[in-house]
Amino acid sequence: MGHATISGLPVRLAEKKPPGTRAYETLDVVTNVWGLIPRENIPVYRYDFRVLEEYPPKSNSEPSFKEVSRQTKNDYLTVDRKTKCLTVYQTLLKREKQFFGAVDSLIYDRASILYSLRKLSFPKASGDEQQATFFLKPDELPTNIVNEDCVKIHIHVKPCKEDFQLTMNDLKSCVSNNPDEINHSLQQFLEILAMQEVFFMEGRFVSYGAGECYLMYPNQFGFGEGDTPELEEGKYVAVGAAKGVRIVEGPRGFEGGINAALVIDEGGSILRRSRVILMRGIDHLSIAILSKALKGLFVRCNYGKNRAFTIGGVSKENARTSKLVSRTGEMSVEKYFEMKYSVKLKYPTLPLIMERCKTKSNFYPMEVLIVCENQRVSKGQQTPSQVQTMIRVWSILCLA
Repeated sequence: MGHATISGLPVRLAEKKPPGTRAYETLDVVTNVWGLIPRENIPVYRYDFRVLEEYPPKSNSEPSFKEVSRQTKNDYLTVDRKTKCLTVYQTLLKREKQFFGAVDSLIYDRASILYSLRKLSFPKASGDEQQATFFLKPDELPTNIVNEDCVKIHIHVKPCKEDFQLTMNDLKSCVSNNPDEINHSLQQFLEILAMQEVFFMEGRFVSYGAGECYLMYPNQFGFGEGDTPELEEGKYVAVGAAKGVRIVEGPRGFEGGINAALVIDEGGSILRRSRVILMRGIDHLSIAILSKALKGLFVRCNYGKNRAFTIGGVSKENARTSKLVSRTGEMSVEKYFEMKYSVKLKYPTLPLIMERCKTKSNFYPMEVLIVCENQRVSKGQQTPSQVQTMIRVWSILCLA
């Protein structure tokens, strides 16, 4: 028996009508919109830029790979991966000047998208696909950029199959009455271009996505301590902005044609500082609330290889009551840390933090974990007092 498929009618928007002229007046309006009008009809070429870390084989003869340029929704992983990609990119550009050309002719999103104002020259390949592969050794990078187990970094560069060549002033493809026919490639390029200073000013901004960014040191930009107050639980109000490119009429009204414009909105968010998760006392009724507040948070171990992981929940067991089996027999988590890592726990009766793995769960004492910084606090993890503080601060800033 066959399956019937039903497809709906294509969505089409109403035609754009010119404004009325029988009665009107001209007003000067202050906006947060800036026109982007390219001086020349400049071609832009788009390339796929993949960064992979190679690790020694585990159970078979094949090495394992970790793609650093892959997108993720987790804030900590996003910032960490983009930092790695940017470092690899800058190191590679210094070494491979002949292939990439002038630095000011390249636009990079710190992940997998690279634009060039000139066509890159690829080595002759046996097949139709063009690709250039480069390798970096871990010692060619600054310390602590890759894990100590990393053997080699692979970088693959190739032309994108779709929308390989863009033209700076070809904005007609960005507008259509049929939403399915709108091409966002040029708009995406302009948004990445507008964020280049944020991406490459190391240590001054932290950014998420294509256009959301926050100041790491607001006092350097004229903000005072009252503009970025500290909140409880290691959180603080961060100041920043969201940049986006929109396709607009103008600059002289409806007859001025189609142009791009940069829109900048001031904004704020609650971010986390790097701190130890530590609570001196907690009852069993509060564990469920605590588990909800911490679930999904990225933390880093302050011992061993300083590995980072996502909190899966909070256990009712503590380091003194929870047992594990080792080569020498059964022992408590408290005893294990003392024997394995020479760590004497100060608070062994606090509940353990859980890391959920495929086959089992791992348990960690709170005092050996540090919250990774630059993680936005989700709305479900914001307390009413924190929300009120942020609203009050931004109400004052908007009126200033």
